[in-house]
Amino acid sequence: MSDQDNDVGMSDDEFQNSLEEIAEDLCSLVDGYSELSSGIRDSEEIDRLNDVAMGLEQFTQIGGRIKDARATEVLMAGTIAQLACAGTNLTYGKLLPGLEDSVGKEISMEGLKSFLTRAWTLIRETLERFWDRMRNFFYRIFGAIPRMRRVLTGIKERLNKRDAELLEGRKIGKKIVPLTSLELFVNKSFQGIATGKMINDAVKELSPWIEFFMTQYPKKLNEMIASSTSYLDSFSTTMTKEMDDLLLKMNKDFLARYAGLTPSGVVMKTGVSAVMKVRRAHLPAGWLIEIEDARESKHEHAFLKAVDIQTSVSVKMFRLLGHGGKAGKPGQMVEINSFTKSDALSMCDSLINMCNQLEKFERSGWDKKYEESIRALKQAGDNLDSIYIKREIGTIYRSTIRSAINYAHLYGHRLSGIQGQMARHAMQTITNGVTILRRLL
Repeated sequence: MSDQDNDVGMSDDEFQNSLEEIAEDLCSLVDGYSELSSGIRDSEEIDRLNDVAMGLEQFTQIGGRIKDARATEVLMAGTIAQLACAGTNLTYGKLLPGLEDSVGKEISMEGLKSFLTRAWTLIRETLERFWDRMRNFFYRIFGAIPRMRRVLTGIKERLNKRDAELLEGRKIGKKIVPLTSLELFVNKSFQGIATGKMINDAVKELSPWIEFFMTQYPKKLNEMIASSTSYLDSFSTTMTKEMDDLLLKMNKDFLARYAGLTPSGVVMKTGVSAVMKVRRAHLPAGWLIEIEDARESKHEHAFLKAVDIQTSVSVKMFRLLGHGGKAGKPGQMVEINSFTKSDALSMCDSLINMCNQLEKFERSGWDKKYEESIRALKQAGDNLDSIYIKREIGTIYRSTIRSAINYAHLYGHRLSGIQGQMARHAMQTITNGVTILRRLL
């Protein structure tokens, strides 16, 4: 028997107990949001380390060819090493020992290569920590969903029983709610009085996005990961001179699949953010979904094309400044009026559907499938790394291999972090919706 089958005929005591339970859930979710925020910071650290490491990989390829360094080349090498050391306890002298005496000589790359080995290890460790935090966050959500749905079902039952005093279409009248409970439903022009239609429309507008990121998106992303894993397996049996062609195919395959990361039936507008082409969709209350497309690459080498792809694509969610209504005092209460019974019942149904979509993500096991897929991708990358590094292959081929392996880091956080953000947004919407609906009883 499903949880939905149990969510009927709640007594007043059961309803009150469920309300107390979700109050405890909210405290747990606050901790979960903190976990997620830490995970996002981990993701940003991965980006920083990854950008530095990829830049140094390119430099070792170029610098390794210099046998009679000019003063300008030595200066350039020192500048690059200083940038790599930013935010660490390293000095560029450790990365490029004896650099000042390298004019007219070969610049030693051994320090940089050693740093790169440690950097890739640190990226892997940070990625593992990111996934631990994401996993803990989702566990907190999954535990709260059944109780949230029970409360919403209880509210719906009680609204239905009020037919004698609240006929269909009659306005419920003014109700006072905390300003914070409206922040996901109103835009920046909000002046302090909300309507049931305004709130209900916002919930309905958000629903397709919850469904997309909890069902369609993980399936598409898992298919992309499986394809990239297959390519990495192919690299391990590919001759070095054929690697460039294989990576070009891998890049092309990724771009074709990435272009399909949009929800069906929802129009996203194309625009430009800084120098990036983006696909955007506006959500209620100033929230924005932004899918950044790959930077157009004019490089000849496949590994440089891969770098352009991996450092530009991302799927993210953020809020535009000035939205969520006018800032108020702590605990400030605001009015809701023109809230009909049909508005309230429709809102209950939409929020219950959000609970079901989040639970569908849990029951499908996509979070576990992600971990398994990314682990397989990383393992394929580690195997490939060890095969060719031990062979002491040329730097250009090492860069090609590293670029292929780096797709694991791309999937591991830049394309999967959006799901944690969307799940958090859904749970906040549900809890804020419950706060509003309770005031109508």
